Amino acid sequence: MLGRRREQSTIAALVDRAREGRGGALVVVGDAGIGKTSLVEHAIAGAGDFRIPSAIGVESERELAFAGLQQILSAIPDAVDRLPGPQRQAIRVALGQAVDPVPRPFVLGLAVLGLLVEVSRDRPLLCVVDDVHWLDASSVQVLGFVARRLERSPIAMIFVRRVGLEVDDVDGIPVLPVEGLEETDARAFLRTVVGGPMDEQVLVRILQEAGGNPLMLREAATAGFLRPEGAPETGASSLPMAGRLQRAFAARIARLSEASADVLLLAAADPTGDPRLVARAATGLGRSIDDLVAAEAAGLVHVGQRIAFDHPLVRSAAYGAASTSKLRRVHAALADATDRQRDPDRRAWHQALGTFGPSESVAAALEQSAGRAGARGGFLAAAAFYERAMGLAESPATRVRCAIAGATALELAGAQPRAMRLLDEARSDAEEPLDRARLDVVRGRLLFTLERSARPVELFLAAADALVDHDPMAAREAYLDAMSAAVLAAPGEDGVEIRKVAERARRAPRPAPDELRSTDRLLEVMREMAIADPVDSLPLLRRHLEEFSDVHDDPGVRARWLWIASRLAVIGWDERRWSAYVDEGTATARAVGALTAVAATTTTGVALHLLRGDATHARQLAAEAVEIWDSIAVPRAAYGVGAIVAWEGGADGEAALAAALEESSARGEGMARPFVHWGRALHAVGGMRYDDALPHALAAARYPIAIVYSTWGLVEAVEAAARSGDRSVAIESLRRLAVSTLAAGTDWARGVHDRSAALVAGAEDEAERLHVSAIDHLSRTGLLAESARAHLVYGEWLRRHRRRGEARAHLERAEHIFTSMGARGFSHRAASEVAALRGGSPSGTDSGELSTQEMAVARLASEGLTNAAIATRLHLSASTVDYHLRKAFRKLGIASRARLHLALAERDHDEGGLAASDR
Repeated sequence: MLGRRREQSTIAALVDRAREGRGGALVVVGDAGIGKTSLVEHAIAGAGDFRIPSAIGVESERELAFAGLQQILSAIPDAVDRLPGPQRQAIRVALGQAVDPVPRPFVLGLAVLGLLVEVSRDRPLLCVVDDVHWLDASSVQVLGFVARRLERSPIAMIFVRRVGLEVDDVDGIPVLPVEGLEETDARAFLRTVVGGPMDEQVLVRILQEAGGNPLMLREAATAGFLRPEGAPETGASSLPMAGRLQRAFAARIARLSEASADVLLLAAADPTGDPRLVARAATGLGRSIDDLVAAEAAGLVHVGQRIAFDHPLVRSAAYGAASTSKLRRVHAALADATDRQRDPDRRAWHQALGTFGPSESVAAALEQSAGRAGARGGFLAAAAFYERAMGLAESPATRVRCAIAGATALELAGAQPRAMRLLDEARSDAEEPLDRARLDVVRGRLLFTLERSARPVELFLAAADALVDHDPMAAREAYLDAMSAAVLAAPGEDGVEIRKVAERARRAPRPAPDELRSTDRLLEVMREMAIADPVDSLPLLRRHLEEFSDVHDDPGVRARWLWIASRLAVIGWDERRWSAYVDEGTATARAVGALTAVAATTTTGVALHLLRGDATHARQLAAEAVEIWDSIAVPRAAYGVGAIVAWEGGADGEAALAAALEESSARGEGMARPFVHWGRALHAVGGMRYDDALPHALAAARYPIAIVYSTWGLVEAVEAAARSGDRSVAIESLRRLAVSTLAAGTDWARGVHDRSAALVAGAEDEAERLHVSAIDHLSRTGLLAESARAHLVYGEWLRRHRRRGEARAHLERAEHIFTSMGARGFSHRAASEVAALRGGSPSGTDSGELSTQEMAVARLASEGLTNAAIATRLHLSASTVDYHLRKAFRKLGIASRARLHLALAERDHDEGGLAASDR
């Protein structure tokens, strides 16, 4: 371990922290042969008190679902039974030991994490994954999830990755780069290899060409790897390090006999390392396992209970140097030697690689393997089988079928760009219009996920038109795809484009009663909402939502649409069904492994939990959705995080929402516009900036009712206009709001309506009746944030009517709820009202400390607001504002507004310094 003190220290610190119960993960990155594995082996040798499960990535096995996870878990089989039932079953299904619904990726990740934590109760764990760049993607996804959640466990995890071979799912984990040895250490290493004196010129040339790489140093010194003096430049030294080493190993393999090289190639093509399997395959080629003796003597391979290569590049060199015809013969021999009952998937894979020309039977076997991989949640592995089946199928129909299935698997795994390429490859095989239409439906869904723009809408419509007479069920679903895409793309405020899509969707034939599915109900509702008056469409929505709840469709179909159903429930002011659809949608999408649907449904749930006052859960859901979007390389949806920003009322909220709008608009996601306008309106209303809020609220409200933020914009428009003194706008906004709230008739709808109506009520008794009714209705919901707003506006009204005791009770309740959910703007607004009830500083007017009300008035005045504007903002009279401002001037030692901003800044600086000294 010459020259590796820094690297050893970093790995040792990781292991020591795990020993203390503060686990973590590390990615060791370096060139081939640089000593990464040696470093890890050194760490293993020093972790004698640890249990050490491990896995090694093998290039030829990277398409087999959960092959790497199988290696890790085979070292700790005794702990699976200690897990809770769902987690235990998830692991067994993933490993092919049980047949059950597909384990959702997050449940499987939590199951593996739980298993490792359970094992670590006995002894700490050091989990090592060598050559992670060659590990199957399904395993890497799970292990990457686990590695980011070890901070409170006695578990260390080390991934070993080669430079230049990126692995997305371990991004974000700390990296330990391993560089070449310094010259002094490289010379010392060479002396240990050679064991005697060396010519200085030769030594210098070896050092120059090896670049401090220990494996290259060893090969150059022991195998004549060095270019002879005066020989022409062959380009070898300009090759990447892995290429140069692979060439050196290939030269050693070339010196073997043909029989020995053939059996070495068999071992390289077989990822299991099973000598018995290689022996059977060798017999099929007229060779013997004994032919490996020469390769073992050459230091290329070791044969024991398993066949192990001296270095992964030996395997690559043996495989890469073989001709195409020889590779086919080797894989065919391995297929014949593999048990079709015990390992059908690996057998099918070898068959595919060992087949020359098209073979419908091999393609069929690969399709079956793809189905098994998908049933275990290995969607990337399933897609690889489908792709290979496409290449071997004789029938164009089979190729199209495999392309659709493979692209769908890739979509579920979140690999949309790769799925697009698969559909492109199958385009020329789609000779029939129906085949092209089915390809375009999948293409539209992928494009919709990647962009959320208007581009997929026409793809869906054209496909639906082609399918309508031949496959009505598929046509109706394509029309529903078009409707949902049109709403999210929202290309215009007037909803004209959405109505055009709805008119075309009327071509869809109505299904027979016994064929009616949930998607058919969604299509009818969305179509009528775009065309009919809300007074007519909302009762239809309510009826269909009831029926939708009672239908039991295929889980995969239902997972795709439950997030749309949850949005429709919001439009219908149906809190109970909104909650039910979010819960069912998240569970169903996770159960079938549909990550894009998980993220969409989780995002929809963020606003629900914010309105319930559970901001902690809302933030967890938003973070989970972002993690999923990022993990599948799909653009983040702004709605979850944006809703949190709007409710939080922080100083940077406006900028964050504006940035979200810019990002969404760049990809054509039109629904982000009314969302951001609503968010900015809510943010401003919470901060009592009613003049700022009104234009944003009205901008959101211009969109059709099919976009929920239009209705929510009307709620903010009523309050902002009423507070700003624009009574006519407030009344008109209330009239439009009432169309949906009165048609819905739920406690949520009636509570929000009455709360809004109270703000513009003319008579005192009518205003009070509406305030009390709003609180009563909203108290029967679980929406604490809506209820808190009702208490706030009623408390404000009571204070203005000098009913101080009653006002205090409502305002303090509102302040408590808003504070607990982190809604700083609304919390400050409620606190200002409570402070106004106290009437200033408890120490009296001569105190140097500004009261809460004086500080609020002074800060608004420093921002340039007039006394009248401050009075409107704080619900005070202009004379009261003038009174508080003059008291603030005296306490700050100034005589005019011109010095106010500077005086407040100096005061804040002094208070900050005092607080720091107190600490």
